[in-house]
Amino acid sequence: VTHQIEVIVRRTKFRLRKAEERAHILRGLLKALDAIDEVIALIRRSNTVEIAREGLMGLLEIDEIQANAILEMQLRRLAALEHQKITAEHDELQAKINEYNAILASPERQRQIVSEELAAIVEKFGDDRRSKLVPFDGDMSIEDLIAEEDIVVTISRSGYVKRTKTDDYRSQKRGGKGVR
Repeated sequence: VTHQIEVIVRRTKFRLRKAEERAHILRGLLKALDAIDEVIALIRRSNTVEIAREGLMGLLEIDEIQANAILEMQLRRLAALEHQKITAEHDELQAKINEYNAILASPERQRQIVSEELAAIVEKFGDDRRSKLVPFDGDMSIEDLIAEEDIVVTISRSGYVKRTKTDDYRSQKRGGKGVR
């Protein structure tokens, strides 16, 4: 159980980090969409990408990661519908971030997730055992584990030994010529 809780904590921390990184970028995009005319004018009058990045960082008070995301965004994404999509995605990510923080803060919630995941595993794989376990009261040796079968042992002139099942050989009638 301790291992499963540790897995849940590490998985939740990873998801939290990814969600926070994406939300950080979305906040920068929302700032750019709010001042879209100034952003487009600044990018147009910039000679290089570095100048545009520095100008965006100064204009919108954002960091380099957000400025790079704005510069990589295509112009068609600047429509009002995209603004709504980005806002909706940001709100959804914020709800996930709050959920992840609640999971990390509450050991009871972590144990609840473990029990839910175990219940899902039982639901998926929880059928009765198909093989029978039979108690054995005698001594067991290596020879007991070797299957009884008829074999042919062949030793070559150079000393190699080969074991072959007799079923692999075909018997021939009178005057057999062998296999061609």
